[in-house]
Amino acid sequence: MRREAEYLGDYSTVDEYFRSQLEDLVIPAGLWLLDCLDPVLVRERFEAGSYRYFVARGRVYRVATDE
Repeated sequence: MRREAEYLGDYSTVDEYFRSQLEDLVIPAGLWLLDCLDPVLVRERFEAGSYRYFVARGRVYRVATDE
């Protein structure tokens, strides 16, 4: 089965993409909190058995999984 990759934006790492998404949820005075997050746990939460994220040529993509 071939899965279609969804383009999410230009980022050098998946962690950089996740941070950009979380920044929209935090007020400017609280952005420092993002530096305290465990990137492994953030990735697990974003993927949550539904997606896998990857970088190819400076672009972040996600692919749906069957989990």
